[in-house]
Amino acid sequence: MLCEVNKFLLLRLVLVLGVMDTLSLLYVILFYTLSVDIVFLVNYTFLGILAVLAFGSLKSGIKVLYSNPYVLSIIFILIMSFVKILYSALTFSELMNGYITNYFYSLIMPLFCFLFVSRFKYDDYGQVIICFTNFARQYAYLAVFFLLVYSGLYFLGYIDYFGLGSNLHYVVPFIMKSNTGFFLIFFVIVVSGKRAVLVTFFSQSIIYWAGSMSRGNKNGVLWLSLVVAILAWLWTETDLFKRLEYLVLIDFDDQYSLMQAFSGRFEEVLGITEFFKQNNYALLVGAAPGEFFMYSAETGNHFYNEPKNFSHVGPFSFAFRYGLIVSLFFYFWAFYCFIRYFDSSSPFYMAFVGVIISSFFGANLLVDPIAWLLVAFFLKFRKYSKLVI
Repeated sequence: MLCEVNKFLLLRLVLVLGVMDTLSLLYVILFYTLSVDIVFLVNYTFLGILAVLAFGSLKSGIKVLYSNPYVLSIIFILIMSFVKILYSALTFSELMNGYITNYFYSLIMPLFCFLFVSRFKYDDYGQVIICFTNFARQYAYLAVFFLLVYSGLYFLGYIDYFGLGSNLHYVVPFIMKSNTGFFLIFFVIVVSGKRAVLVTFFSQSIIYWAGSMSRGNKNGVLWLSLVVAILAWLWTETDLFKRLEYLVLIDFDDQYSLMQAFSGRFEEVLGITEFFKQNNYALLVGAAPGEFFMYSAETGNHFYNEPKNFSHVGPFSFAFRYGLIVSLFFYFWAFYCFIRYFDSSSPFYMAFVGVIISSFFGANLLVDPIAWLLVAFFLKFRKYSKLVI
């Protein structure tokens, strides 16, 4: 009985730390308004979550290490990573110590998530959903508050940059049935200016309502039409989507235009492509832990030329770190899961969709343990999502 209590206690602790991730929004506001740079503190939140997951994984059992295909896949990539770093050391390749650390963090994080989730049984579905629903509400309350503060400061002229991201697309699936909550979050995402979050949220909404209509709920057409109408009006009558217009008006011969349109992602892809040209073997097996590509970008009067070991475009990050084979396999597998286990009524399915779509615009799968926890629970309960709570 103690084991049963502990796993839910640890899950609640992980999710409490996940709610604290909203403080990153406050850190960014403080940086923009008072030049107080404490954004790095969000790393301690992630490390705290990882520590709890690691502790919770201790009772998962040895059998999981060789019976769980996801755990086995990560262990295989870890072994290959050690081989690559050994080869790099023997060939005196240039490595950066900090990049070695975050390389292995990005692998250990999903490993502990899958090990921790393996302790849960199918009968635990109802209690797990309750835990995540409480987490979603708390996260949404705080995130909405901080995003409204940010938006207010921007429109009042105290902040110059328009665009503050959040993980609201992680939590929306657990509160999506509340029309009031949905439209409040929709409004906040629009006025906070983050394109990636808006695209992810809108994609989730289309999938959710499409599934709702397939189940005979005709209201889905009404709500989807309303959202599209609101977006169309905002596009034509306001400047809220000015950053989206950069994508339409992009000039590929203009470095500044590229930066405005893709926020540096295009330059990251170019840097990775150049790395592969210079290191042909890495295209198949990925870069060694500690290796990097050069990121060169121009933003107005500033020019950047610095090393990086990840991209904000998930498939390219995976290709750079683990090789083209792993990257293609992962995203084909994700697409297979999207089709095979389609169930828009399942919060974990919708959260999985949000995690995968957002990975095309950010580095969530390399840094965020909550993202992998959602993936792990989706895979755990993918056949049991219709259980009655």
